Amino acid sequence: MSILERLRGLRVAGSATGGDTDTVRRIVSELDKLDPARARYLAAFAYILSRVAGADLHVSDAETAKMVALVERLGHLPEAQAIVVVEIAKSQHRLFGGTENFLVTREFREIASDAQRPRPASLTQTRHRGAQLKGAGPTPDMCPMGVRTVRRTSLGGIVALIVLLACLAPASTITAATTPRSDPGWDLRPQIMWKPIPFPDLRKDQTAAYSRRHSGSRSWRLEDPAVIVEHFTGGRSMQSAWNTFATNARHLDEKPGTCAHFIVDTDGTIYQLVDREVRCRLTIGLDDAAIGIEHVGRSARAVLRNHAMMRSSLRLTIWLMATYGIEVRDVIGHAESLESPYHHERYAEWRCLTRPDFDRHDMRRYRDRLRDLARANDVPVGPPPEWVDSGC
Repeated sequence: MSILERLRGLRVAGSATGGDTDTVRRIVSELDKLDPARARYLAAFAYILSRVAGADLHVSDAETAKMVALVERLGHLPEAQAIVVVEIAKSQHRLFGGTENFLVTREFREIASDAQRPRPASLTQTRHRGAQLKGAGPTPDMCPMGVRTVRRTSLGGIVALIVLLACLAPASTITAATTPRSDPGWDLRPQIMWKPIPFPDLRKDQTAAYSRRHSGSRSWRLEDPAVIVEHFTGGRSMQSAWNTFATNARHLDEKPGTCAHFIVDTDGTIYQLVDREVRCRLTIGLDDAAIGIEHVGRSARAVLRNHAMMRSSLRLTIWLMATYGIEVRDVIGHAESLESPYHHERYAEWRCLTRPDFDRHDMRRYRDRLRDLARANDVPVGPPPEWVDSGC
């Protein structure tokens, strides 16, 4: 039986012990969407990764965020699939063990080519703007058949993950992942903590139906985002904002509930709540084109005066700009949404609805600082904003 079949069988085996969780069902569902050969490789890759994730008996939020970034880069996977790998890595090792460790590793060796199991020459150091493996990687003795050698070392969990991923990732994907041209913003990525809100198929269906009513396109997917919208939560804690988004409560008597892709906390910690490839109901008229960033606080002034928040917010925004080719003029405050050239709302009574978050005065200050940071990091700035007359 293959590892993919074993993972799919979790629903049967897990139900007997109460282990049939939503996470497991979602992981299996995501794997089922992949090409069978790709899914088989990914499933084995994920299981072996899980052995290292549990080496120090604890996987912190910081390690989870780093794992997502490493899998996305070194595995050259979309973010959604990278998150699937990490979910498996964190949850599946406790469900499999003993001889399964040997069997799965043996199967991975059978399905992976020599090119997919490289033996790089040396493990290089990381750069200050993000973990980066340059060309080389672990020495041959750090790439065992299983993970026994890594587990016996004194390496911490994150370093062990870097070693194992460099061993297992195809050579071609390591090259692509370490080449800025494959993802223009990859080396600008700040540290991001993955703290997802529930976003099951029902909420996706609600999002698609909402998009059909308000923008004309029935889809829950966010493809080629063109705008970044800055918001403030109006509350005093990240958790209260997270709870609001997680409840999926009706807003303006419609579902889905509101959400944002990211929240920047008062200490500068960045949390990601929703996959970047998923639409969030965040700004009327822009949901099908925008990524939303919330800032914990009761006013834009409080956010702009908080050095830690602004440093993280600007770094997050610069990374998203570089990743999607978004220029400074399309980084807007929620209060500027009606004048964005991307704004379109089919409900006549909703066309002039917006919020006071980050008005023109606030965003001039924000964009000035953003331009300076963009130029310092060779990120295209673009021309000044071109506002449209909303008629409101």
